[in-house]
Amino acid sequence: MKKDIENAKRIKLVLRTAGKYVVRKILLQQYQTEEQIQKALNRPSIKRKMEKIRQKKMITNQQWSILYPILPDDKIQFKDVDLGLYVVLLRKIGELKLPSSGWEVWPKETDDSQVSHVVRLSLLDLEMREQSRLDENEFESKWRILKKALLGLKYNGHAIENLKACCVEQEKNLAYYWYHVWNSPELHRTELIIVCCIALLLISLFDCWEYVLDGLEMCWNFLAWYYYAVSKTIFG
Repeated sequence: MKKDIENAKRIKLVLRTAGKYVVRKILLQQYQTEEQIQKALNRPSIKRKMEKIRQKKMITNQQWSILYPILPDDKIQFKDVDLGLYVVLLRKIGELKLPSSGWEVWPKETDDSQVSHVVRLSLLDLEMREQSRLDENEFESKWRILKKALLGLKYNGHAIENLKACCVEQEKNLAYYWYHVWNSPELHRTELIIVCCIALLLISLFDCWEYVLDGLEMCWNFLAWYYYAVSKTIFG
């Protein structure tokens, strides 16, 4: 992959993962759970407000269908809510203070307020939708903005450095992917542990341990390397 393409992809990936994570966390500080967010969105007064911003093209029809599923009893699939839509929710149903320069103007470098960091992520996300290549100077400039916003919103500093260095040629690079699965708002650790327990139970029921151990022995070097990559990313 050419370096300028990789640079753009890296910024987009971090916005889509870490950026979305910190903005979502601000909304959950007010509503506590996803169910509470959905209840708020279904209130008639808020739904009318959301309908108005839909008419102003602030959200797309696809985003509307995520927030308001066709069947009334369906739950919102929050894994499909992107950074841009979370920012809209913060603006319309959150308690975030209005930015001093507005939502469409870059905050001053000295402005370290919470809302200024959200604006930086939002504007950077909008810029990157139109870009597929970044030279080194452009990348470093945008990374400084991204890093400042993430640190300002309490994202782990060591994790940010890992995100700058890890492989992005394949989005499912295990070191990158598992870091975000483990820290993902959509996949709770309890669910991951339950899946692992069910897998172990099925292996025991069908007496597959011999095959599993044979497979592990054959793939030992491969697994050992990925264990190192994942642990280095997660624990430093």
